[in-house]
Amino acid sequence: MKQIVTGSLAWLVALISPHGLGQTLEPVNLKQGPLLGEDSFDGTTLSDRWHAVMGNWTPSEGILKGSENPAEKHAAVLVYRQPNLDSIVSFRFKLAGIERFSFSLNHQSGHLFRVVVAPQGLLLRKDRDRSNPRSRPINLDFAEGAFSNYDWYSILIEIAGESVWVQTDNGLMVSASHPELAVEKPN
Repeated sequence: MKQIVTGSLAWLVALISPHGLGQTLEPVNLKQGPLLGEDSFDGTTLSDRWHAVMGNWTPSEGILKGSENPAEKHAAVLVYRQPNLDSIVSFRFKLAGIERFSFSLNHQSGHLFRVVVAPQGLLLRKDRDRSNPRSRPINLDFAEGAFSNYDWYSILIEIAGESVWVQTDNGLMVSASHPELAVEKPN
């Protein structure tokens, strides 16, 4: 069973935790503003700001677990409702045996870009524009490295205008700019 996570502006993974369990990553390109959202995942239900689109999502003891529902034949998808243009997002994750997961931000018409975390590295990809039949996904940057299935990692994603910077506490970094990224993101 696949456990691929695609989500928006928050903590999304097979196993995720907002708790600081290791090295703290600091923004290097943006100045941190007011906190727009946070979740401890200590309860048994998600707050109203979360919307489980597909899959199974279970918060418990500070960890959110997402998994595919085999009947849906689609990766687990969770959306955090927080409109934004420029933002900083951070969370901790553990791959826990999954093939990969994606942190995705959308524009009004659908997918915009994603950060893909896999055991072999970190990928920053602009998604195809579904309204344009000629549009194709564009791999903007890739950093080769290792993510163990057994360790927790921190990730910090900075988004400003047409630029995105991503860093992880195992030393991987990807960044890119694309003019189509400079749009309001509903989640």
